[in-house]
Amino acid sequence: MGRLEYGWAETREEKLAVLEAFFEQKAKQFAAMGITNVFDADTSALYRALALLDGDNPSRLRLAYVKLDGAILATFSGFICHDRLSVALSSFAEGNTQRQSPGPLLLRHQIREASDARLTYYDLGVGQARQKDDWCNTVYELFESFIAFKPHGLLSSLLLARCRSPQTVDQVESLSLEPCASRAETPVQPRRIAELLRRRRCGRTIRCGAACRFPRRR
Repeated sequence: MGRLEYGWAETREEKLAVLEAFFEQKAKQFAAMGITNVFDADTSALYRALALLDGDNPSRLRLAYVKLDGAILATFSGFICHDRLSVALSSFAEGNTQRQSPGPLLLRHQIREASDARLTYYDLGVGQARQKDDWCNTVYELFESFIAFKPHGLLSSLLLARCRSPQTVDQVESLSLEPCASRAETPVQPRRIAELLRRRRCGRTIRCGAACRFPRRR
């Protein structure tokens, strides 16, 4: 098959190379789906700037990858703040290697690393994704709010609130993993996020995201 390599981009050259691979992979995915590529020149420049921040800045974009013989098959990248790693970007390469599921392999590897690093959460964010069905078990609700600072703003916020009824409620889900050698080997308490995504309750549409939660160790 070839030499498989998991890693984090450390040098400037590595960071830019992983980002370029991400942008190229996402562009192909968006084109295949027939939707607009949101990573235009300005957005791409923002992510490059975040990736090149120094040290432990919580705004620094940390870029992870899995490679086969030097070719990037998948990326999972995000931010570390306090005890949480929040995934912001992910992508995978087109081709026969998809049959080997490089994205889920990289995700499993990263969850193991996050646990070993004594992080509390591996946050997969809001939205539907297949891997969240396998890993998530805790729900956090996120609410949308309108705050007015001027009279005409108050009128606008009231109109927006009426137009957007029923209210949208986002949910972020978390996963707890057993603190033992089997941690990150098998998911604990898997739940079907898709069911929540389809559920309507009290006139509000429910969305779900995901985060892996690790127990505190002494």
